[in-house]
Amino acid sequence: MFAVILGVQTLVNYFSGNAVSGFSTVILLILFTGSVIMLSLGMIGVYISRIYDEVKGRPRYIVSQNLSRGIKKDRKII
Repeated sequence: MFAVILGVQTLVNYFSGNAVSGFSTVILLILFTGSVIMLSLGMIGVYISRIYDEVKGRPRYIVSQNLSRGIKKDRKII
């Protein structure tokens, strides 16, 4: 959000003629590359957290009841 505000401010200064030559381009490029890097790091973090959850070895489901103990010999559960 800070990058968007600073980018808008830089563009306003550029179009109003108050910016130093080349300053706007450098600031916008730095903001863009920084944003792309931060988004990439966020996606890598989500990926690593999913790998960590998978490596824990916990089952995907929990069996709440064992049905084989509840079956009587004369009745079948369908």
